[in-house]
Amino acid sequence: MEQLETMEYYILQTQDILNSVYKNKEQTDKLAQVYMDGNYRNIKIIASGSSGNGSWCAKYVMEKYLGVDVTVINPYTFAYYPVLCEDDFVFVVSQSGYSKNALDALDILKKLDRKTIALTGDLKSDIKDHAEVAIDYVDEEKEGYVTKGVTTLALFLIK
Repeated sequence: MEQLETMEYYILQTQDILNSVYKNKEQTDKLAQVYMDGNYRNIKIIASGSSGNGSWCAKYVMEKYLGVDVTVINPYTFAYYPVLCEDDFVFVVSQSGYSKNALDALDILKKLDRKTIALTGDLKSDIKDHAEVAIDYVDEEKEGYVTKGVTTLALFLIK
């Protein structure tokens, strides 16, 4: 009998996925390398919805261990008030890779001559056409509750 992809289905998968993220150093190496290649003093994460929630979960741990300020900005706010400093490491998160506001934020970063970096759950999504660097952090989740995405993103950023 086929397993229905319900919220419970994803909840039951979450522990295995978190263990995989925790053990897979290569998965987080790409974002860490881009960060280490620059001389950054702050981190700005552009995200909303479940991506924003996962970013907020990781924010204070990141600040504690990296010793930098971490700001989580809604893409809409960023679109109208794109305040950045030269030493800000900026990236956009869209679990689906199709969020119009996230894609717009990447386009604004490009117009500001900033490196366009995106974290997503679908490297084949539209985000690939808007980001110079696209990094996968979670398997695709079709159910609207995005239970895997929030917890996986938080752990990914903490790592």
